[in-house]
Order: sequence, then structure tokens, then C-alpha cells
Amino acid sequence: MSALHTGTGQAPASCQRRYDVLVVGAGPAGMAAARAAAGSGCSVALIDDNPAPG
Repeated sequence: MSALHTGTGQAPASCQRRYDVLVVGAGPAGMAAARAAAGSGCSVALIDDNPAPG
């Protein structure tokens, strides 16, 4: 569970941001997708349920 979890289903207002791309999963494919999107100039959010990527 994330340290940002508030129990309301939403992140605290101070953590709400907009991204061009959301990548779900920080495995090899997710990391590659996030890197490619960031390399194209997009703002990227990468989320995963595991605390360590890879």
C-alpha cells in the first residue's frame, strides 16, 4: 500500500498532478515504455505495486 493512501480513493490535493502518459507496471516493458515516452518529451507517471522497479 502506498504511503500516500488516504482511504478516500484519492491522493491528497498536494500530490495531484497531470501527466501526458501513465505507465502501469515497472517491469522491463513498463520501464522501456516510460523511457520512450519521456524521451519523446512527454511527462510520465510510472506506477507499480512493488516498491522496487524491475
